[in-house]
Amino acid sequence: MKKQYQKAVITELELTKNAKIELLEQKDIAHLPEMVQRYLHYVNVVGKEKVRNFRAEFLGGIRSSSTDAYMPLKSVQYNFIENPTRIFYIVAKKKGIPAKGLHLYKDEQAIMKVKIFGLFTTDGKIYKNYPWLTPVVSYTDINGYRLPSGAKLIYKHPSEDFCYGEFNLVNIEYNCKTLK
Repeated sequence: MKKQYQKAVITELELTKNAKIELLEQKDIAHLPEMVQRYLHYVNVVGKEKVRNFRAEFLGGIRSSSTDAYMPLKSVQYNFIENPTRIFYIVAKKKGIPAKGLHLYKDEQAIMKVKIFGLFTTDGKIYKNYPWLTPVVSYTDINGYRLPSGAKLIYKHPSEDFCYGEFNLVNIEYNCKTLK
């Protein structure tokens, strides 16, 4: 699974590595709603390099039901802006049992694969897609940017709004050229 993650990231990095470096200026955001413009100033991106991609590291917890305890996790996520793509690699443990996950969003399609012990990929259940939310619960200053640093992951399931994860931003890098 890690090799699939690395291959996907390298493929996307190749597409952005030679992009022209430009600064984000007020004129670039003038067409956006005032509220969005205020937010972009709040997070301090105006006057900085336009973001082509970014790599974010998170610590947090994830669970499969509202009655389960959170499994501690570490994750690394690469996002690519021009052709929206998200590649998310997760390492977690539940009761000492390791699990690894790969979430890939590309071409408006998403998959999530999880392997237990690096071997098993299914639990026999059928999962349905439901709307989800990612409310930000905190901001922090990192490398001159004011960024969302904590978030909850909430499924809007018909029987309950279920918080299945909590993530805290540890590090972020912009306009990456190589896999780290």
